[in-house]
Amino acid sequence: MTLTTRFTTLAGVRHPIMLAPMGGSAGGALAAAVSRAGGLGMLGAADGNRAWLDREVPIVAAGTDRPWGIGFLTWMLDADAVRRALQHRPRAVMLSFGDPAPFTELVRQAGALLIIQVTDLEEARRAVDLGADVIVAQGTEAGGHGARRGRSTLPFVPVVVDLAAPVPVLAAGGIADGRGVAAALALGAAGAVIGTRFQATSEALVDPAIAKAIVDGRGGDTERSRLLDLARGSSWPERYTARTLGHPYLDRWRGRETELDAGARQEYQDDVARGAIPPLPVWAGEAVDLINDLPSAEDLVPALAAQAEQALHRAGRSDLRRKLPMRVRTADGIHEWTLIRTDDDLLLRAPDGRQWAAGGDDLHESLLSLRRRLEADGILLCCNAARRNAHGTGMSRSMSGGEATYLLRRGRRMRIRDIVHVLDPADCADVVTIDEQQAWFDAWLRTVTGWGYLVHGPLSVFRRR
Repeated sequence: MTLTTRFTTLAGVRHPIMLAPMGGSAGGALAAAVSRAGGLGMLGAADGNRAWLDREVPIVAAGTDRPWGIGFLTWMLDADAVRRALQHRPRAVMLSFGDPAPFTELVRQAGALLIIQVTDLEEARRAVDLGADVIVAQGTEAGGHGARRGRSTLPFVPVVVDLAAPVPVLAAGGIADGRGVAAALALGAAGAVIGTRFQATSEALVDPAIAKAIVDGRGGDTERSRLLDLARGSSWPERYTARTLGHPYLDRWRGRETELDAGARQEYQDDVARGAIPPLPVWAGEAVDLINDLPSAEDLVPALAAQAEQALHRAGRSDLRRKLPMRVRTADGIHEWTLIRTDDDLLLRAPDGRQWAAGGDDLHESLLSLRRRLEADGILLCCNAARRNAHGTGMSRSMSGGEATYLLRRGRRMRIRDIVHVLDPADCADVVTIDEQQAWFDAWLRTVTGWGYLVHGPLSVFRRR
């Protein structure tokens, strides 16, 4: 299964995962790796420094033929930097922290996707008014800079989703594994923006000591504050604070920010010069506990997507035993037995107490296993009489070995002979795959309730009309 969303379709990517354009650390190698793996890789261009872009853009351009983009810090940006960046033909441009209005038309005229990150509802409304193609809703769990008076990801994202509809929204903040991606999708987002997790990869432009600190860090060690911006003389706007791992200056000056004067700032620079503290704080989000290795980003993206699919599958199934009437053909005629499903395990029970069980890695495998066991005992599964569902799909009445016509949602009609087995045709949806090289077909018709039915046989008995 591939997680297709409005974002993946719009951006032309395989997975609903975007690299956060972290200033400095999201360079060409990291962006290219994410894009090659099926996500949207983003360069963290900050103020659009010409020398940095001239160095990193050729790396991402040479490293992938898939979509990639560039992210800017809007409060420190000028139009010339945006124009220079657009000459490299990125698929997307992301504007964060500040008024994006002066730059939106430049991005739109260049044909790039306009992505605007928002940290509160006022910014979200502004992004909608400016015609953003994609909106990133950043919660306060995020590493690095974010809203001083923002909201956490869980309540913030669905509010922005509702406000911005039909514009696709990506969730950001506190997402470091596939379960977080699944949670973002469950909130109504079209994908997730991930930062801290990608800092701890082999392609990130970070000092090894920074990567190690992230792997060793804990969410409880992070703190959102403006203190380190003041201590290092940064010009970040007051409305944005930064989440970092612990730092000596946080301990020394916490609660005394107003006392940070020129002397304290010079002391900070002196400590950096003699190696007592790192040149930059360790930007890290609250999900840092989930990071315990330094993989390649190219391996990480599909792993995140697979874990998200698994999490959604678990969330969509019930621990309750679900029962379905199932017609079977035995030597003495047609009977109605009971098919019971628990997760991916199946149990067929006859009225006299006999039962056949089958399990597998998925429902497809369980069905095949059950069918083989039944056939060994001279029992065939039959399909039920057709019923219409809310989607207007249906299936004609048929018995195993007969002929059935499937009317699919997309208007295609297929006739299939020699049915192998069918489960609950009441709620079918159209998923049909044909492997012409192997001369076999599978018509695996899924349902909204988790049930489905499978038709499997030689291609010679399949024809369209």
